Amino acid sequence: ALSALLLSLATAGIPPIANQDFAEIVTSLSYPCEAHYVTTKDGYINTFYRIQAKNTQFTAGLQPIYLQHGLLGSSDDFIINDEELAPGLLIANAGYDVWFGNSRGNKYSQAHVNGSINPNSSYWDFSWQDMSLYDLPAGLEYIYNSTNFKKIHYLGHSQGTIQMFAALCRRDPTVLKYLGQFHAAGPVAYVNNQDSVGITLLAKSGLLPFEEW
Repeated sequence: ALSALLLSLATAGIPPIANQDFAEIVTSLSYPCEAHYVTTKDGYINTFYRIQAKNTQFTAGLQPIYLQHGLLGSSDDFIINDEELAPGLLIANAGYDVWFGNSRGNKYSQAHVNGSINPNSSYWDFSWQDMSLYDLPAGLEYIYNSTNFKKIHYLGHSQGTIQMFAALCRRDPTVLKYLGQFHAAGPVAYVNNQDSVGITLLAKSGLLPFEEW
């Protein structure tokens, strides 16, 4: 009885949205929603979500824009604010065809063509560089094939920006072919000013397989 009371007190006032996934959130707000599964050249299967304006049905011919979240995030990050402030919903209501990427390994993208994965699987042997090399081009090409728009706008946040910076630096042919506008929100290239003792020690330990570009 005490544990039930404590749980009740701990969860009091938590809105239902806190326990909903992406599709549940947007459909509860009357946005049309589709889930798409994008397979990369190295076999990762990432979940993309697609929405358009509130109280509408999917319409062809709208300019597509690809939103990519930051470190440790997901597509949820663009929609969980108040509806009039959430960037993903604002962009949809402005008349765009909005596609939300989910990086390999996040809560929506944990699948591979080789089958099931587990905590010790080689599936987890990746970095943001693989997201740039494989996830980003696969996402752009998939959106092109789904919409037939020759140019797709891209809005990246934090880690979502460094993926694009790396792709542009290496002049990735797929990215250059399909990219329209690139909007960098909270862009990141270096983390010299981070002050976490743990991260600093780990970075200097030699345990992380950093690669040079």
